[in-house]
Amino acid sequence: MNWARTARAACISSLSANPVSDPFRPLSARTVRWRHCDGHGVEHLTLEVHDRRITATSVVSFDRAGKSYGAWYQLFLDTSWHIKAISIHRTDSRWFIARSRHPGRWCDGDGSVLRIFENCVNIIFTATPFTHTPAIRRLASSSGETSESDVLFIPLDTLVPTRSRARYTCIEHGALYRVENLVNETSMDVEVDQDGLAQKTCGAFERIF
Repeated sequence: MNWARTARAACISSLSANPVSDPFRPLSARTVRWRHCDGHGVEHLTLEVHDRRITATSVVSFDRAGKSYGAWYQLFLDTSWHIKAISIHRTDSRWFIARSRHPGRWCDGDGSVLRIFENCVNIIFTATPFTHTPAIRRLASSSGETSESDVLFIPLDTLVPTRSRARYTCIEHGALYRVENLVNETSMDVEVDQDGLAQKTCGAFERIF
């Protein structure tokens, strides 16, 4: 019917005319540093922006269960904030490497397919707030908007990855996001800056500069 076709066209026109604005500025090279709120750890991270990729390089020191650890990692991302490669090296010579040619499809450093991590789009490391940034940058950012996905969870103290599931919710447009672990039923609020980098996470990390 003509009225239905007209109404549908009006709705599409309205949506197109009022898109959700991106609250984040175009990314440029950044260097930031976080510390653990309990005083037992610090991270120094540099972001570099290239024509078709983003590189995050970081050095982390932290304590876990009475032991001290040191590590450096690199994440290679495309300009849509999908992680394409992970490289983690601990100071005790342990390491973890994985690559993703397509979102949710992973292989190890030798090219063997990691089927156990099938459909894990997002990555979460312990001991750093940065790995929340890619999911936050990809999330449609109107308040109340949510994104739920399988997650590759990597503790930096063991480097033994596991599957989990997380939900990201925009609480305040471009400023505050909630991260919920749907497996162990925990949550954390992440305050971010104009680049989507954490300023503070509830009870865990805070920015030094």
